[in-house]
Amino acid sequence: MTVGPDGHVYAGGEAGQIYRIDPDSRRPVELGSSGGFTLGVALDSTGSVYACDPTRHGVVVFSPAGKHRDYASRPDIVGANHLAFDSLGNLYFSDSGHWKEHDGRIYRVPPGGEAEVWCAELRTLPNGVCVGPGETHLYVAMSLGPGRISRVEIRDDGSAGAVEDVAVLEGTLPDGLAFDEDGTLYVVTYRPDAIYLIARGSPEPVLAAHDPEGAVLASPTNIAFGLVDGEPRLFVANIGRWHIASLPVPRPGLPLHYPHIGAVDG
Repeated sequence: MTVGPDGHVYAGGEAGQIYRIDPDSRRPVELGSSGGFTLGVALDSTGSVYACDPTRHGVVVFSPAGKHRDYASRPDIVGANHLAFDSLGNLYFSDSGHWKEHDGRIYRVPPGGEAEVWCAELRTLPNGVCVGPGETHLYVAMSLGPGRISRVEIRDDGSAGAVEDVAVLEGTLPDGLAFDEDGTLYVVTYRPDAIYLIARGSPEPVLAAHDPEGAVLASPTNIAFGLVDGEPRLFVANIGRWHIASLPVPRPGLPLHYPHIGAVDG
């Protein structure tokens, strides 16, 4: 799930669908389907949608007209999970690997190029990814070993630099993450049903919301900042009840990157 340059919410489905949702009317429109399984999504400046699809071993791209094709795939990608663009059009995505086999990796795709292993150090189920403030680091939610938020330095030449843990969330399975404009990192955890905040420069996660009944937060997976009626909101995708929640937040999100990649068929 993400928010596009048009302010609409974009989300995937279990049969490879891509949905566009007006945040004010809450009405969904299905743009197309790959027939696979859509996980993380991101958009470019034209409104084309890029989606992680583990059944297709990588990333699929949908044109604004809903036609799709493989954008970056490799037979050795087994768990394409979540993705994020930088301002130059490089696409970073996590391959979570096999459950508890510690074979995850982070891939990078230059604009229109091919997937290449960018960082092989984060192996214990890398999950949600986001490009941090200033584009100096890629932040990664590590769901196992233990649950934590790590980051990888993005060097000037685009290669991966130092890897370090930003915060450890013991007893949780971190899944999705996003920054607000103040540099606070929001993290949703698949277990428990919760949202944590990590302030800029702090190693201590703070519990911001917990839903022990699993009604609003129900196995949350991804988050994105947007607006509803002009007010900042945090959208939360929940796989437990197959819904998107909308929660008020004090500040808008850090602007996402919608690069120009070039023409997409369709």
